[in-house]
Amino acid sequence: MPKMNGVDLIKRVRSEFPSPPYIMMITAIQSSQAKENILEIGADEFISKPFRMKSLLATLKEGLARRSQPLPKIQKINILQK
Repeated sequence: MPKMNGVDLIKRVRSEFPSPPYIMMITAIQSSQAKENILEIGADEFISKPFRMKSLLATLKEGLARRSQPLPKIQKINILQK
């Protein structure tokens, strides 16, 4: 990308949008450490090149379906209580 890298773009989108979009990083980087870092920064998915179009579409479909699901209700459970 000419003006900023993907990491900076993810950080900016996550900080500036109240309801950020689904972000899929597609890159030539193969390292598992890079994947972990990108996901920690805020990407929803990390796809390394080369990839199969069928796999890309399946990942995208699954990711978008997850985002459309309602958030689970979370209950606080005190496991130390007797």
